[in-house]
Amino acid sequence: MLGAIFFDQMWSRLAIFPIKYKFKQYKKYEDLISNPEYRKINFKKLNKDSLSLSLTIASLSFYHLKINELDSSLYYGKKALTYTNSIYNKDASYLAYSTNCLGFAYRLSGNLDSAIVLFRKSIQLSQLSKNKKNRITNLYKSFWEIAIVFRQSNQIDSSIYYAELSLSNCKQLKWDKDALEIQNLLAKNYSGIDNNKAVFYYQQSAILMDSLYNKEKTEQLQNITFNEKERQVELANQRKLAEEKRNQQINYTIIGLSIFLFVICFIALSRSIITSEKINTFLAGIAVMMIFKFTSMFTDPYIEFKVSDNPAILFFTAIVSASILSPIQKPIQKWLKERMLAKAKAKLEFSAPESHEK
Repeated sequence: MLGAIFFDQMWSRLAIFPIKYKFKQYKKYEDLISNPEYRKINFKKLNKDSLSLSLTIASLSFYHLKINELDSSLYYGKKALTYTNSIYNKDASYLAYSTNCLGFAYRLSGNLDSAIVLFRKSIQLSQLSKNKKNRITNLYKSFWEIAIVFRQSNQIDSSIYYAELSLSNCKQLKWDKDALEIQNLLAKNYSGIDNNKAVFYYQQSAILMDSLYNKEKTEQLQNITFNEKERQVELANQRKLAEEKRNQQINYTIIGLSIFLFVICFIALSRSIITSEKINTFLAGIAVMMIFKFTSMFTDPYIEFKVSDNPAILFFTAIVSASILSPIQKPIQKWLKERMLAKAKAKLEFSAPESHEK
């Protein structure tokens, strides 16, 4: 019973999504089939499209039942049956399915007489079907629905007969969820009439319920494992891209640092260029900043891995790195100052003899 309630609740929630999808399909096929140009160009495909449209309309009836919209279900059920009847070349299973869907709607709306007539008609049509799977599917559903109608009418013997026919067909398809529901129905029917059989079907239902539960758990575990593998692959790809990006940045920084150090060396070693104290301080500061950036590119990935991207620790390590590198600025600044003073002195000494000669 709990299994039935659980699956019914799941169906009610999930049925909204296929309704939206089926309605899009319905409009798509309807627009195509009603288009004269399409009919002319795709004449051979037209019959297949018509059958797809009939299934889509019938499915709209079925899914509206799952959210208890009986009026919409009856509307699409009647529409599906009328439309399927108009298709010239069709397997009987298409008409049986449409008949079934309308029968479902009539049963839930309380019109049991009309429902059972439609289900019997669906059985006749199903037996004419050339498609084995469709034939068995429509048969077990029709037998099942008739069994439900007879139970509601307190005709228990008839309900048992059709429920057993339904279970026999359903087992051929190995659709455990529906088989579970049919076994529950048989257990209720046999209760008080043949308690041994009632217990048997309750036991079979319990076994099947455990199987479905374990199967669901297995599928969940497989999904989790698959998702974890996908996540690891994605992380590996992200790490690879990050590593490539970091290597590219390191190359650019090396080039930039090399150019900047070359400029500083050129300024320092040039005989004619003399810079002021402010410019020397600025150049030394930029050099330290570039060295800091260069070293951080090597150290940051390892620090981030160790501290798990903790922003406070990353900020602290950046301050420590800056404090370690900041003393480098003074020697560079002092070296530049000494070079500028030496060049200035040399320039004065060179210009002094010239003045004396004049």
